[in-house]
Amino acid sequence: MADHASQTELIEGQLLRLQQGEFDAVNQLLEHAGLRLQHLARKMLAGFGAVRRHEQTDDVLQNALLRLTRALHESVPDDARHFFRLAALQIRRELIDLSRRYNG
Repeated sequence: MADHASQTELIEGQLLRLQQGEFDAVNQLLEHAGLRLQHLARKMLAGFGAVRRHEQTDDVLQNALLRLTRALHESVPDDARHFFRLAALQIRRELIDLSRRYNG
């Protein structure tokens, strides 16, 4: 549990840097959150059977991270909880777009 708490602190530190206009913090933010984002993407992909047949978790996550990076330049979340909600939204949008592509 200590790892989770320290990871949250690292994420919130990077969010603070982003709020202060240091956009180079995005890479460190995504690095600190990487495993949790991968787990989230895997879990969400499981609910999209048509997409899962064609795409792997890492591919979905990579495209979602591009979306997330753009979103972070527009609006910086207040804390780690809001960051992960924003990340989940971007993963979901990627999955919906892929689902539309594969389902017609």
